[in-house]
Amino acid sequence: MVCGMEDASLSQPETMGSSTVALPICTDPNLVKNVRVAVHFILKTSPFSRIYKDRCAIPEHNTTYFGYGNFTENSDGNGNLAYNGFQRADDIVTAANFELQNNTTQWRKEAGVTYPSTAPVVPIRFLLVGTYFHRDNNAYNNSNQHATTHSLYDVQGQEVLDIYVGWWPNAGWTGNAFAFNPPNKYCYVNDYDTYLMPNCREWSKQFSGSTINHEVFHLLNLRHTWNENDNCADTPRGFLYDEPAPSCHQLRANCWSFNTNTPGCPLKPCDDWPKVSNNIMDYNQYYPHATTTCQISLINTSLSGNGNTYINDCNGCIPAQAFFYTPETATLCSPYNVWINGQASFNEDKYLLEICEVEVNDPEFCIGNFYNSGWILGTAGKINLATFYSFEPKKNYKIKLQTTNSSCPGVDEFTQIIRTNPCHVTPCCFDIEISNPVSDALWLSYHAPDNGTLSFFMTNLMTSQVSILQNAETIFQGDEVRNFYLSGVNSGSYALTAMYNGVPYSKTFFKY
Repeated sequence: MVCGMEDASLSQPETMGSSTVALPICTDPNLVKNVRVAVHFILKTSPFSRIYKDRCAIPEHNTTYFGYGNFTENSDGNGNLAYNGFQRADDIVTAANFELQNNTTQWRKEAGVTYPSTAPVVPIRFLLVGTYFHRDNNAYNNSNQHATTHSLYDVQGQEVLDIYVGWWPNAGWTGNAFAFNPPNKYCYVNDYDTYLMPNCREWSKQFSGSTINHEVFHLLNLRHTWNENDNCADTPRGFLYDEPAPSCHQLRANCWSFNTNTPGCPLKPCDDWPKVSNNIMDYNQYYPHATTTCQISLINTSLSGNGNTYINDCNGCIPAQAFFYTPETATLCSPYNVWINGQASFNEDKYLLEICEVEVNDPEFCIGNFYNSGWILGTAGKINLATFYSFEPKKNYKIKLQTTNSSCPGVDEFTQIIRTNPCHVTPCCFDIEISNPVSDALWLSYHAPDNGTLSFFMTNLMTSQVSILQNAETIFQGDEVRNFYLSGVNSGSYALTAMYNGVPYSKTFFKY
């Protein structure tokens, strides 16, 4: 987790819809402040293949990835449609908040310093106000062009703290992050590598949440504790030990974990618990981490200055945030499908939908066909609006989602305008590419020109036997990657067929 400073020229943010931003003054250090964050997933524009090491497997081994290099709107970017980038953003921000809410006592203590009997309250939580996906080869390939990327995708300037999530295995900070300070706060989290390792998948949520906390605290002027002067007496530096030969010079211990076997000459840096730190500004695996009284004072100072503009409220509870994803156009073919994905909303337990027809030049004013769902218990997920609202082609509609949480007062809303097209103007074209030949795994990528239904089946060209690979399910417009495991399938020639909105698209391949 490396900290740095860099200037960034700002441009208009890339946003979907609109949401109201409040600017309260939260100077009371005893109040927990909700800081607005947006999560950005950086992807490539086309699928690619990469060999990576599964370090969580026993024994470690290399495995092959094929995809766009990150979570997408529809999947985990590695063939799993049951988990997507909206859910990932929610999970890692929730993990960060859990750690902040469950602060622990500092392990490594400085002699002569008075520590509280119980861990102090960390004064911030994160409020996820938007999740974005950027298919940008320059941002993906040039992992050091952070200021350029931020100038393109910054959300609402100094009112939202931006977190860019990617996969840069050769950047020298795999699994960690870079953080940058004024004029505008944003940080990078390199966490996709940990998710791709199945045995580390659940742990990766905690790890990414801790990484967010560590880097945001850098933005709030905290420094590493084990080897830097961080202006805090209650965060002692790391144990001074002798590095093993041939260097054999003294270093400050930064213990990832307690380890009696870590070599030294003759001192061992991590063989005694008082040498080990669980502080959030050290590098260590212990969760939840500790944040000390002095560090909290520095955080409050930063948030009472220009950092106050990032604060949404200081009620102590985390309010719901409304956000959804849907393409800007919907093509009306029977059966009608006008889908929104409300998984992008955050911390709601009730939601309300409003739909009406609008003129494109005056989207605020409804001209007819008004619909109000009333408050619905639960979280807003994937919803087909056409099942309860009659859309007509060649018209513009305003969709408004409102969310609230019964344990935290207030209502948030998010709106977007969509255009409906008649069926005969379905954008061209559905396209599918597959790996060929294949051994145990068949990889494919597809482009869907519109929302719809998609299923896959495989035909043995010698026997005509048909095997269903995926039953029909709803998909969103855009590009996606899937993989199907064929370890029990005999060698030979096969046809893979994708049934998209009732129309078959086939590719042949050889299984060896």
